[in-house]
Amino acid sequence: MEKYQSVAQIFSELYDLYFPQIYNYIFYRVKDKDVSYDLTSTVFEKALRKITLYQKSRGNFSSWLFRIANNVVVDYYRLSQRRREVPLDKMIHLRCDDPTPEDQVQQQEEINALLTLLASLSQQEQDIIAMKFAGGLTNKEIASILGLKANHVGVILY
Repeated sequence: MEKYQSVAQIFSELYDLYFPQIYNYIFYRVKDKDVSYDLTSTVFEKALRKITLYQKSRGNFSSWLFRIANNVVVDYYRLSQRRREVPLDKMIHLRCDDPTPEDQVQQQEEINALLTLLASLSQQEQDIIAMKFAGGLTNKEIASILGLKANHVGVILY
């Protein structure tokens, strides 16, 4: 019984540590808070059920979680048949504390231009951007999740 308590305690600490990153990554992929919470819960539920399959030699724990998160989001879109987008406008913050109306208009124009450009990227490129900036992952972690080389991820981000 003590073994299960320690596993539960350790997993609880991992949940507390990784929940914000996983949630942010999913939120930037689906743009819906309620769906993001549901999908994040699914990620941790799957991770807990499959914790015995985790192999440290194949990558760190966060990479394993993000691989699960990526698969959960892919499954979500496959089932809902909706297009995936990274809501870049949620990632861009105002440049000053009290922007003028002109600053706000200019910023919105920039956001719209960036969203248009982002939509023209491949799904893999959008996924990498979401993992890097919403999930806060390193190029090496992203590469591990997507089965790429870290320098290839760096080139794509560039």
